[in-house]
Amino acid sequence: QSTTSSANVQSLGGSSRDDTADDGEECLSWSSLTTADVGYVEDSIDTLLHMLADHDTIVRWSAAKGLGRVTGRLPQVLAGEVCQAILVIPTESVRDEFRWHGSCLALAELARRGLVVPRDGLLNPLLQTTTKALRFDAQRGSASVGSQVRDAACYVCWAVARAYAAEDISSFGRTLAEVLVPAALFDREIGCRRAASAALQEFVGRVGKNVIPHGLELLPLLDFYTLADRRGSYCYLAPKVARLSAGIYLGALIEELVERKICHWDESIRELAGQSLGILCGTVSDDITIENVVGTLAARAKSKTDPQRYHGALHGLARTVMYTKTEGKVADAARDIIVTGYVNRVAKGNAKPGEILALSILVAAL
Repeated sequence: QSTTSSANVQSLGGSSRDDTADDGEECLSWSSLTTADVGYVEDSIDTLLHMLADHDTIVRWSAAKGLGRVTGRLPQVLAGEVCQAILVIPTESVRDEFRWHGSCLALAELARRGLVVPRDGLLNPLLQTTTKALRFDAQRGSASVGSQVRDAACYVCWAVARAYAAEDISSFGRTLAEVLVPAALFDREIGCRRAASAALQEFVGRVGKNVIPHGLELLPLLDFYTLADRRGSYCYLAPKVARLSAGIYLGALIEELVERKICHWDESIRELAGQSLGILCGTVSDDITIENVVGTLAARAKSKTDPQRYHGALHGLARTVMYTKTEGKVADAARDIIVTGYVNRVAKGNAKPGEILALSILVAAL
């Protein structure tokens, strides 16, 4: 490369520049760059984008930092194109944790520097991608991956709250709260629960309590230390959060438990989710909500195609019936599950110990 090209690349993102010097610097004048210079910059950005999917964490992190520093020195239009390119990366493989993790890190670096301009319409897709990343949990054999993706997604939320004004993100506050609150309460990993709590604290503290519904009431409940106890988060804190302002978060909590935690790969999470679901349903005065929950779990228990979903559905049904003490359709559905479960699984010797225990709890609940 020529001396002129090397000088321009150094002004783009050389290691001699500190991250804190990004704000307030003048954008490059592309009219002053030669064709070779522009091509060199584009190739460098393309290389960094590919490195976001690398299998090594330090490579993904370095690429994200590099993209943030380079993009901060580009004109606004080109910075928007870089953001769009990052948003495409997770869609190329929805189960690839490396792509999701690298993309979230890069989006957080761009958001932290205020490079995702709201008037360009990129803030909405960024937050949509972040919402999906907060729920990322891909199973690999008998375990799963995704905790680092969810942690990076919390970093994106924290960066957005830190960099943008209330009027720019007020329309997204309710949606983000309904994802961050369940993550802070129900995530399997303590680090992710605390990261979600930190993002909520940043939103409430910097943007204002009106962006996050009942933000001031949430903060002492979702404290750094109170979230350390997983069982306490599920069975003690979740009901308290659900009772805020006539259950403003109740629907989001029940949905998270039914759709994701009650069928989790970890047996202990399934059991805690079932217990928490029962407690939450016990606070619901709407019979339709309880019937919908029982109907969903009963359908899963009848299918019995997935042992994890079957076991979780049984626990959810048992705890829901136990805490709601309802009759009618709910009790009839539970009795039907007991009969079919005993005939098809227990009597034939196909049931696992956890399934037998769940059926026993269901019998006791009735």
